[in-house]
Amino acid sequence: MEEKHLASDSDATEKLYYHDSHGREFTATVLSCEEKVNAKGKKEGYRVVLDRTLFFPEGGGQFGDRGWIDGMKVTDTHEKNGVIYHETEAPIAVGAEVKGELDYKERFSRMQQHTGEHMLSGIIHRLYGYDNVGFHLGAAETTMDFNGELTPEQVKSSLTTDQYKLYRLIWERFIASQMADALMDTVSVDIDADNCLFKASGSTMKFDGFTVLYEETRDNKGDKDKSENKNLPELHEGDALKLRALDGNQHFTQPPTRYSEASLIKAMEEYGIGRPSTYAPTITTITARNYVEREGKQLKPTVLGEVVTQLMKELFKNIVDVKFTAKMESDLDDVERGEKNWVQSLEQFYGDFSQTLKTAEEKMEGKRVKIPDEETDEVCEVCGKKMVIKIGRFGRFLACSGFPECTNTRKIVQEMPGCCPLCGGKMVLKKSKRGRSFYGCSNFPECNFMTWNIPVAEQCPQCGSTLFQKGGKSGKLICEKPGCGFEKNLTGGGQA
Repeated sequence: MEEKHLASDSDATEKLYYHDSHGREFTATVLSCEEKVNAKGKKEGYRVVLDRTLFFPEGGGQFGDRGWIDGMKVTDTHEKNGVIYHETEAPIAVGAEVKGELDYKERFSRMQQHTGEHMLSGIIHRLYGYDNVGFHLGAAETTMDFNGELTPEQVKSSLTTDQYKLYRLIWERFIASQMADALMDTVSVDIDADNCLFKASGSTMKFDGFTVLYEETRDNKGDKDKSENKNLPELHEGDALKLRALDGNQHFTQPPTRYSEASLIKAMEEYGIGRPSTYAPTITTITARNYVEREGKQLKPTVLGEVVTQLMKELFKNIVDVKFTAKMESDLDDVERGEKNWVQSLEQFYGDFSQTLKTAEEKMEGKRVKIPDEETDEVCEVCGKKMVIKIGRFGRFLACSGFPECTNTRKIVQEMPGCCPLCGGKMVLKKSKRGRSFYGCSNFPECNFMTWNIPVAEQCPQCGSTLFQKGGKSGKLICEKPGCGFEKNLTGGGQA
C-alpha cells in the first residue's frame, strides 16, 4: 500500500537533532494528524507531523526514536521526503502547541551502539581491509556484514582454542555448502563360495567436491553406519578370489529407543504435526491424562495409553493418520494466506468426521472398555489378596484385586533411602503436575520439606543427616539440614 503523505514536500520538518544531539525536550506545533491504515485495511494508530522535532527517524541502520508528545506515547519515527512522521496510539489536535520528550535512555544506548559499530568497522577495515556493508541491531543480538571473509587462520590468534575450533567448523561448513557435490561410483559384489553367498559393497571417489574441505562424521564414532561403503579393488565377473580370513559374527536387532520430549517434538516437526506453540501443550496433555509416563528422560506408554491408541486406530483410522494431521495443518496455512475458504475447509473436514463419529458411537454403544489392571507384589492388609494398580482422576493408586467385595485402597508410595533433615521422617518419591520427580517428607503436611535433589544412603560427616545428590553423576553430595552447609564432589573431591 502506497503511503499517503500527511504534509506537503515544502513542509519539511526542522530537524533539531542536527543542532543538539543531546537535547531531550522541545516545543512544536502540530501540522497534521491522520489515522494510519495498513495494506490489509487494519487501523494501526496515528501519524503526527510537527513543524520541528528532536526525534531522529528510522534510517541508516538505526531505529527511530521513541518518547512522548504531551504525554502521548510515540512508538516509532520515520521520514519521507523530508517530512518526519511520529507514530502515536491516539490522535493529537492539529494546530496545537505541544511538548515533545525523548526516551533519552534508549536514545543514548543507541548512540553508543552506533559509535561502537563505527569503531569496530574501522578496526576490521584496518586489520583485514574489509568494509561494513550491513548493520543489524536487534533486541537479543547485533550482527555486522562485511564484504570479505575471515578465514579461521586469520582470526586464530584472537580466539581461544575452543572458539577457534567452533569458528573453523562453522566456516568450513558454510564454504562447503557453496561447493560442488562429490561424485562416487558405488559397486555391489555377489561372491559364490561353496554354496554360500557373500555380499560386499564399496565405492570409489571420482570427484572430491566439497569433501576436500568438509566431511561430516557420525555423532558416535563407535556406531556402525550401515550405509558406509569401503573401497573395493577393481573386480570382474568370473574372477577367482582367495580367502584371507573368515570371521563369524552374531548380531541382534535392537528395538528403537522410546521418544523423549525433544525427540517427540523433532518427529512432530518432521511430520508437519502441530506448531511450536502446540508442542508443549500436547506433551502436557498426554502426560496429564496418563497416556504416557516418564522413565528418566523417556516417555513410556501406559496401559491406558495403549488401550486408547488401539481404540483410536480402530474407530478413527483416518484422523490419527499423521498424513491427515499434516494436511490439515497445510490447509489451515492456506486459509491464513487467503488461498482457501475457511468455510469450505471446515465443511470438507466435518462432513467425513461427523459420519466417522456417528459410526464410532454406534459401535461403542453399550460397551465398556476395561483397562487391564497391573498386578503388584503388595498384599491387601484387609483381606490378604494381591493389590493391583488402577488409574483414577488423580493418577495411579493401589486397590485390592478383591473389589467390589474389598474396597481397600492406598497411595502408591516409593520410599527413598535416608531421612528427612527437618523431622527425621522417611523420604518418598513424589510427582509434580508436569510429571517431574521430586522428593518430600512422608510426614507431610506436618513437615513440608521437599527437594529436587536425590536422597542417598550416605550420611553427612558433620551432622549425621542424609546427604542429597545434586547435579547428576558429575555433580556433588550436599547436606540440606539448615545451618550445616556440607558439600562433597562426586568425583572424589573433599569438602566444598
